[in-house]
Parts: sequence; structure tokens; C-alpha cells
Amino acid sequence: AISVTDLEAHIIYSNPAFSALTGYSRHELKGSNHNLLASQQTPKSRYQAMWGALSSKRHWSGRLINRRKDGSLYLAEVTVTPVLNELHQVAYYLGMHRDISEHYALEQRLKNQKALLESVLNAAPMAVAVLDDQHHILLDNLAYKTLRSDLQGAEPLSVLELAEAQESMAPPLVALTIRGQTRWFSRTRQPMESLNEEAANYFGQGKRAYTLLLIQDQTE
Repeated sequence: AISVTDLEAHIIYSNPAFSALTGYSRHELKGSNHNLLASQQTPKSRYQAMWGALSSKRHWSGRLINRRKDGSLYLAEVTVTPVLNELHQVAYYLGMHRDISEHYALEQRLKNQKALLESVLNAAPMAVAVLDDQHHILLDNLAYKTLRSDLQGAEPLSVLELAEAQESMAPPLVALTIRGQTRWFSRTRQPMESLNEEAANYFGQGKRAYTLLLIQDQTE
């Protein structure tokens, strides 16, 4: 949605996308102050920052909670740019904004799902980690982090693999010395797959291989 306003934010021009987004006709918008979209939900400090930048002839970008004609709210990603005349004075303000409500909701949903997943993993009675195809740790739980700390910062997977390599044959349990005491651990790997989110795989069926690593203290 695009608008052009005078120095007091009265709308001189708006494009059809502006009307489609806000519910106001172009006739209703022309001459109206841009604050007709204000919802009273955006902190005043956000508007102060915007006008501070514009008064210094700098563009401003940020997020505002706007209100449509029907009263519904939406989160707008806004960019306002001063348009200068030949005397290098501000003549107009060019505004562009779009509705990112669904994008924001998706971000929050992903954060909530990640927090829930971390809570579940941290409640597990064993060390859990997810590895990519290069054996890099992508996700680990509190028990895994604690084990890493007990090993003085060494990666538990690497320590276990080194200990196994020193055995003549792969043992069901691996002995590690932690704080001067011998502890016995089992290690389980389970393959996992997920769809590749890279754009180059949009038309394909690209998948990425992961490994779920479970390490359990079997000493007792």
C-alpha cells in the first residue's frame, strides 16, 4: 500500500492497494490525516521515533498496529521516506506499508512450538541431541548440555566416539571418567528426515537427513 502525504501527514495520493488493505475508498482517504489508521495500540515512542527521523530528513522503517475502517487491527510493516525538492527541503512524505499479521502470527507460533519442544526435551531423563548430515549439533537438551559441562566442555558425541574407537570391538556400554569417577553410558542413533526448506527445492522433493542421538547414563 502506497501513500503520499503533505508535511502534516494529510493524504494527497493513495494507490488502490491502500484502499484494499484499509477498507477506505480513495475518495475518503484524500485529504484525511494518516492518523485515521492509528489504533491507539502502538506505543507513542514508536511515532516519536518516526517523526524524529523524518524531521532529520531520514527515512524510517518499523512496525505499527493499524486499524481498518471496519475496526479490525493489523500489524503493518511501514517505511516512510521524505521526498525533497530542488532546494533540498522536504516537500512530501512517501509511505509504503503492508500487512504482516499472518507472518507475525507464524513467527510467534514457531517460537511457541520451539519453547514447547525444548520443555519436552529438557524433561527427558537422558541426553538428547539432533545432528545434521555433517554431524553438527542443531538442537540439544539440558541433560546433553550438563554432560558437556561434566566433560569440561568437550562434545559428548566426540568423547564417546573416541572411547569406542579405543575398544577392540564396539561395546554396548562406554566408560567415561567424570569428576574422577567412572560412568557407563549407552548411545543410540535414530535416522530422521525433514523436507528441505531451501528455495531451490521448491519444485523437487528435496529432503535433509538428520540423526537423533540419545545418550543414557547406565551406571546404576
